[in-house]
Amino acid sequence: MFAGIRILSFLGACCLLSPAAGASANSARVAQTSAPRQTAQVQSVSGRITSIVGNTITLETTASQNGAHDTVTFAIDQDTVVEGRIEAGSKADVTYRRQDGNNIAVSVRISSQS
Repeated sequence: MFAGIRILSFLGACCLLSPAAGASANSARVAQTSAPRQTAQVQSVSGRITSIVGNTITLETTASQNGAHDTVTFAIDQDTVVEGRIEAGSKADVTYRRQDGNNIAVSVRISSQS
């Protein structure tokens, strides 16, 4: 008789622990998926397109402090929104984000053709 009670007590404890263990695993899973994602900061620059090679464009910008020219290269991907026709010599406004050390164009707006 005592053996039967022990078995029932053991089974009852297993049933009670099982949902708690499942809830604990689910809570951990929810915590992982609901962690805030780091979003890349978007920046903008304007200048003249100096070259187009494959899926990249290079923009020449003028630094406001000393008038020196800087060049910045941007990757164009399937998500880049392009307004106008990209041609060397055209003036463009580029909105971009940094990803894995690269400048990824979010949008390219041609402000004047060459």
